[in-house]
Amino acid sequence: MPRYYFSCEGAQSFVDEDGTELPDIDAARLQAVENAAEIMKDNPESFALHGVWRMTVTEGGRSRILLSIRVDNLPDRRGE
Repeated sequence: MPRYYFSCEGAQSFVDEDGTELPDIDAARLQAVENAAEIMKDNPESFALHGVWRMTVTEGGRSRILLSIRVDNLPDRRGE
């Protein structure tokens, strides 16, 4: 079974040195989304203030998935 590594940079940064064995890339994609949701739930202010956060999923030394979250303020359009 392949081992996938879920490393993050941005509001919450860390390098996954242990990895997780999963059956395929689809399972890794789902795990990435679940991990990101849990991190956001536990630290919403970090995401709101930092602006950009990325999780890169690697397998066999190759990047396989990039999950990005970006928070931007939009211009105030009232009165237009």
